[in-house]
Amino acid sequence: MAPHAPTPLPSNIQTLSSSPSSSPIPMSSRLCPNARFCWNFEWSSYTLSNADSATLARRVCMIVILALSTTIDAFTAFFALKGMHLVSFVLDVILGVLGFFFIAWCLVQIGELRGVRIVLGKTLTRSHFDVFLGVMAVYHVGLLVGLFTGLMLLGVTGTGLVAWLLIFAAAWIATWTPEYGSVMV
Repeated sequence: MAPHAPTPLPSNIQTLSSSPSSSPIPMSSRLCPNARFCWNFEWSSYTLSNADSATLARRVCMIVILALSTTIDAFTAFFALKGMHLVSFVLDVILGVLGFFFIAWCLVQIGELRGVRIVLGKTLTRSHFDVFLGVMAVYHVGLLVGLFTGLMLLGVTGTGLVAWLLIFAAAWIATWTPEYGSVMV
């Protein structure tokens, strides 16, 4: 039996021995084609430049929430390490890293919301989500103050998880398809 000659590859498929510099396909499209990530978003959603006043206020609230949430997680991990609770420290670090990306993704979903959503018969507009971001920013300031004033004993960690759930619920609603005929603002 005669061996079969290998079938040539189409020109748009690269082999491992191919040089990336000679490829007609840009490197960015070949790194992870069709990759699906849980929390995929653009960091440009957090930029403060080229924004109108409402967008600027929204993004400042997003940055404050993300920064304070991360700060609270870091202090919680530090207090666990200081108290020699190594398992709590490791869990706090892991949850802090995961929480950073989770909250960042959720805030982008809320910040980039367009259109109107109807939840339990109530119409929610962009301004409702802006108020939510403002309330969450103030709430996180309160959590940080509570961390240093002894309210940590009353459950800052638990109320931080409530904040996570509220932010996730708002992000989940923000990912819904806008109502038909709503203004995409």
